[in-house]
Amino acid sequence: MAPVISGRNLYNNLFNTKFMKKWLPDNPTKAAATLALVSTVTKDALNCYYYTTQSYHNKKIPEDKRTFVASIDLSNGLVNVIVPILSKPLIEKASDHIFNKRYAKYFNKSSAEALYNKLKAKNIDCDLKSVENILGKTSSKWARAGFAVIATLVASQIICKRVITPSVATPLADVIKAQFEKYEMKKAGKLAPTENAESKSSKSNDVKSTNSANESARFDFYTDAYKPPKFMRNV
Repeated sequence: MAPVISGRNLYNNLFNTKFMKKWLPDNPTKAAATLALVSTVTKDALNCYYYTTQSYHNKKIPEDKRTFVASIDLSNGLVNVIVPILSKPLIEKASDHIFNKRYAKYFNKSSAEALYNKLKAKNIDCDLKSVENILGKTSSKWARAGFAVIATLVASQIICKRVITPSVATPLADVIKAQFEKYEMKKAGKLAPTENAESKSSKSNDVKSTNSANESARFDFYTDAYKPPKFMRNV
């Protein structure tokens, strides 16, 4: 008969190994919040690349508006990626503060005693110390981790995308659009303003040298044309 594999056995055999205890933190709050942030930032980065390249090469968008649409997509993506990363310490601090203020009371000693009395009333065999350990340590740290994940997702997906990005993306798109236009001019082989100035300067020098050569040739023509007759040259 095949052995019965239950969830409890799987948990004990997998998560109680030395390897998992070494790599899994005792307090998973920061690890869970970091994984949630990495997940959302990676998704937004890929979306930024996809939508920007699609808009930039989309022939259905008029050519005079195509660059600005691509700039908007790129600026939206940059803000959605950079702002959550920079605000990560603030999110963690705020998440921990809110949890301690509003939800930590559900995992303290008085809550453990209330839960113990309910279990005893239902004739469930347990002791108060075990209930306190389960509720105050295990349940508390995983609840804190879950709340940190929720706070990270709310900050990155709602506050950032619905409040911060719309107010920052449009001004940033104007800057990116100017850079796109410079790139297109360079790609088309058009000279930059400094190169144009150097080209005009070299052309001006060529014109001056040509004019001086023409003046010299004109002077030689007049001197040859008005040479005195031979009988007067030796006078």
